[in-house]
Amino acid sequence: MFFFKKKQRPDYKIFLHSVHKFRWIANELKSARPEELVILIYFFEESRENMRKLLNAAGISFENSSGNSLLTNGIHLMDARSFEGKHLPKADQVTVLEVHPMKSINEIPLIAGQENKVTDMVYYTGLDEGVMKVFGGERLQHLMTRMGAEEDQPIEHSMVNKSIDRATEKAEKETKSHEDVRSSQDDWLSANQM
Repeated sequence: MFFFKKKQRPDYKIFLHSVHKFRWIANELKSARPEELVILIYFFEESRENMRKLLNAAGISFENSSGNSLLTNGIHLMDARSFEGKHLPKADQVTVLEVHPMKSINEIPLIAGQENKVTDMVYYTGLDEGVMKVFGGERLQHLMTRMGAEEDQPIEHSMVNKSIDRATEKAEKETKSHEDVRSSQDDWLSANQM
């Protein structure tokens, strides 16, 4: 009998607006126990800065260490590319602050977490973010609003997870020459003509 290892897929929490995404993450961090190791991963500098400002406003301070940030209480804010070809530290929680349009880059944290069997990894996004707009987020945003979805509650469903995976796969195939722009999702999309 053969046993095949099921490929791990990212779990997504999708919000109608990105501001609610950042607030949700900040509230989860406030409830983290001091002994927990929490890693926040970003792909674009804009998300890093938005998270940093929100956490500073909540009284969580930063210390910089070689490009990455160490927050109080064992919370680390790190660039996803710092894990390329490396392993994620054993963490109690891994939060990915956004979705990258290219599947191979979007999966860097997932692949890096497999060695230490990081199981609590969630990708967060807002339907108003650049990447989600390209993937039809505005249509879903209107639909969810008409259905009475609460702005501060995440949308979570395996169909949505698969849709995002397919969209990132498609974007990777359609991107002719990949420009590695790291400032913001919108800048990346513009540079890669999406």
